[in-house]
Amino acid sequence: MAGGKRKLILDAVRARIAVAWPDAVDRTEEPEAAAADRLPAFWVAAAEREREPRAMNAPGAYIVQDEITVAAQVAGRGDMESRLSSLACGLADVLAAPPARLGGLAQYVDPAGFEVSVGRGERRVGTVEARFLVQFVTDQAPPHVPGGAFDEGYSEAFD
Repeated sequence: MAGGKRKLILDAVRARIAVAWPDAVDRTEEPEAAAADRLPAFWVAAAEREREPRAMNAPGAYIVQDEITVAAQVAGRGDMESRLSSLACGLADVLAAPPARLGGLAQYVDPAGFEVSVGRGERRVGTVEARFLVQFVTDQAPPHVPGGAFDEGYSEAFD
């Protein structure tokens, strides 16, 4: 997969958030470990959505579109939904800040929506998951599919 370039992009996202939000704990390596006593916290993940050759006669160059999710958890009282929505907008501003396109690593970084959830209780923990579409060019080929991998199932399914 586009691991090398994707890792650089994820590292750039994490670094920008860490600078903008120095009190937050980066839980990217262990997102399930975010505990209510170690908040605020954030984590970043990527999922490949699309890959295509950059040009018909340019073997080895691919345009990749990933969906990057930046999740953040905070604790508080009152109107958590509004504060989490503001946090999602703040995350979008951080990723759009100069130098643009994550310092030239990506062709674009576009907000793709966010979801907010808030726990119950006096000291509530809220989570926002902000999604971004990121496109970049890489020379790393997609995973190899062995030749003939679909032959048997194909003929049986359509006879």
